[in-house]
Amino acid sequence: MTVTGWTRGASEAGGARRTSASGSGSDTRTGSNTAPGSGSRSEPGGRRFRGKNKKPAWRRDPDQPVSVIRLALCADDPAVRARLEQLFSASWSLKRALQRDARDRVDAYWAAPHRRAADAKAWRERLGLSRAGLERAGSAHLDAAGHLKHHLTKALALHQADEVWAGVERHLFGDTNGKRAGRPRVGSWWTHTRIPGRARSHTTARK
Repeated sequence: MTVTGWTRGASEAGGARRTSASGSGSDTRTGSNTAPGSGSRSEPGGRRFRGKNKKPAWRRDPDQPVSVIRLALCADDPAVRARLEQLFSASWSLKRALQRDARDRVDAYWAAPHRRAADAKAWRERLGLSRAGLERAGSAHLDAAGHLKHHLTKALALHQADEVWAGVERHLFGDTNGKRAGRPRVGSWWTHTRIPGRARSHTTARK
């Protein structure tokens, strides 16, 4: 298993250059007097911005098939095998906590028929019974358990929350035939055989 990455750095040189005018002895300043980030295109030294897209942003068609590539993972090395076991153990701990949160929130949602009749959407939002609510719960679990950060990232935590929400969504909202999935429950360690993939970096606090 090979992990590749890259670093990107940029150095910006700014400031006015002072040149001496010939025969006058006075100084002339050249360069931009605008503050950094002003977005000026006419003066040299100003930051340049790409601007808005002229075409709609690309989005994957949900009806199109998705390709899955299965790669073999070599864990013959005892150190690698131990690291892999710790990764799955931490992932399972987070998923179990999210499943318990989802189950408790679903129970509270169905236990209040008057609130559902008044405004079901507002009641779900108050309970945190949404994709964003479970993502915030996963991020909070990761922050509260410091040892999990040695094995998991915020991106993996958010993907784990999305996976749990998929089951909750099938329970809350029926399909075209009106059928719903059963009440969410906590799974078993022996069935935890996969970890959701990682997408973009979530180093910026969003949840």
